[in-house]
Amino acid sequence: MTPNPPGLRGFIKSGIRRLGAYAGFGGSSDAYDGAKTWGKGLVYINPNPNDSEKQLNLWTRRVISGLSSHLYRNVGFARGVVNTIASHSVGSGMFPNSSVPVEKIAESHDDYWRQWCKIGEISGRFHFDKVLEMASKGIDAEGDLGWVQVKTQNDFPKVQVVRSHRIESEVSGEDGWYDGVKRNEFGQHVAYSVRATSISGIDRFVKIPASSFLLLGDPDRPDEVRYASGLAHGILHMRDKKDILGFEKIGVKVASSLGLKIKRKGSLTDDFIGTGSKGSDGAGGTRDFEALQGGAVINFEPGEDAEIFSSNRPSPTFSGFLEYIDRDVATGCRVPLEFFWDPSKLGGTAQRFVLQLAQHRFEERQRLLAWHATRIRNWVIACGIIRGDIEFHPDWWRVEWQFCSKITVDVGREAQANREDYIVGLRTAREDYSERGKSLKEARKDSESSARDLLKRAERLVSEFASSGITIAQAIDLIEKRGNSGSPPANASQPTPAKAQEPTKASQ
Repeated sequence: MTPNPPGLRGFIKSGIRRLGAYAGFGGSSDAYDGAKTWGKGLVYINPNPNDSEKQLNLWTRRVISGLSSHLYRNVGFARGVVNTIASHSVGSGMFPNSSVPVEKIAESHDDYWRQWCKIGEISGRFHFDKVLEMASKGIDAEGDLGWVQVKTQNDFPKVQVVRSHRIESEVSGEDGWYDGVKRNEFGQHVAYSVRATSISGIDRFVKIPASSFLLLGDPDRPDEVRYASGLAHGILHMRDKKDILGFEKIGVKVASSLGLKIKRKGSLTDDFIGTGSKGSDGAGGTRDFEALQGGAVINFEPGEDAEIFSSNRPSPTFSGFLEYIDRDVATGCRVPLEFFWDPSKLGGTAQRFVLQLAQHRFEERQRLLAWHATRIRNWVIACGIIRGDIEFHPDWWRVEWQFCSKITVDVGREAQANREDYIVGLRTAREDYSERGKSLKEARKDSESSARDLLKRAERLVSEFASSGITIAQAIDLIEKRGNSGSPPANASQPTPAKAQEPTKASQ
């Protein structure tokens, strides 16, 4: 821990250094239009390539993170995009299946992980599946976030989640520190700095080695130190749309509050009749707007005429304009707009194409989260082995991730095609179970358990009703209530059917 310098002099010195780090160290970047809060008109574009540290400097990243977070909280489309990507990427959960060849040990490792996920988050409020979901949201809405590996007094592993704005260094540009990250001469991250606030409200900066800290983000370039929000490209669009909708709603409210427009010959002014208020009648009196109800008769003065006030707001082209803005934002997030908004205009083939593009994006996010979560899983299993909770095996670190089921527009059609591919050998059982969000190992384990239970029950029936000559196969049919369960046993005694009477001559 490195507390702030004590005393007024140290406080002022620290404030000046931090101000220089925020605004002066590299200045504001012109690489991200969304970070230009001082104006949204035509701005200078710098065509020269540069390092990510200078294009996404500390000030630019903080502004983008703050604006994106604000839009996520206040704009429904932005919130829907972020939440949808997280929901379809994590879904009902992501589970790592142990690849230890010894089944008993593999099952113990998997069960240990399942139980840890329920209590692994340090505050005790979230299942690890929820931590993964919040990680996906943090990547898109704020840019990045951190996972800290900590241990309790009895060496039980825990994970602490740190939001993006708390990953910062006391001073950037000194001793290899930049924007909460310390790098060596090879660009490798060796430590991170987290701003922690004590109960008394005093900030302190805690230095954490990279071996105990994971920085989660979705990088675009290999030299990025910190990461920009997934909504960075759409900040200006969404801000403009928010403003335009606000102004348009005011115009619609004004138009809706007006009912009739009274015209007078030779007068330069008109009167409006609405509801809920009173207005001048031009002769020192007042018109009662509340009297304008169904079936009412209005008495006009000589030379007056009435015209119904109409408005074309919002215009038909207004919706198309807003759709273009949403499409640009969705395209930048690499998911087609129709997946988020009104797919009714698409045919079957187009819908399947949209779902395929969206599924590719979700799988990218799954691989990103699984790469980070594998480190947490292996650390948890290693701690369990050291504590003596589970048994050691040389392949304890090998794992295969099981993700949620894939989305589809035609379950029956695709299921039939999958069955045909499986029959001819173009599809494996593991692939089929994986796409449905299930584990082949767990499915076969359940099938084996069900078969054992069924055979035991069938054997009891055969033993109890041995005199009837019932077989194991018939007992299984009876238990599972299959269609041929009512057929008599093959070796059971059957009554001999009566011989058909031969016709007599009289009947002939």
